[in-house]
Amino acid sequence: NVRLLGWIDKDQVSALLSRSDIGLLPYVRNAPQGLPNKVFEYMAYGVFQIATLAGEAKSLLEATGTGVSIPSATAGTLSDVIKRAVGQDVGHDQRIRRQSVFEERFEAGHIYGGLIDHIEKVVESCSNRTTRGR
Repeated sequence: NVRLLGWIDKDQVSALLSRSDIGLLPYVRNAPQGLPNKVFEYMAYGVFQIATLAGEAKSLLEATGTGVSIPSATAGTLSDVIKRAVGQDVGHDQRIRRQSVFEERFEAGHIYGGLIDHIEKVVESCSNRTTRGR
């Protein structure tokens, strides 16, 4: 089923995405999008993505196996990709794998620790160079 709901709040988004197997990201050709929030939101819920974006979004979806991108989509190609996705395993096990990709690579609580460690190392390295230069 496809539902076009318009603007919905975060609780409604959560309820829908937790029950969705496939999420569509149908952007117009040459849309000025790099990596829209929806890519990460769908990934966080483990929803398989079918996008019409090229560039970074296409590369990310392919590299992580969290979806596909068909930048020059027509109604026919979009329909074929949806049918293929439904025919493949987009179910529970794959949902968990897609959620894991998000948690390991993009979830704030997971990556901020590494970011802090990196910043501390950079600052320490700069401090050591400044001290040695005196």
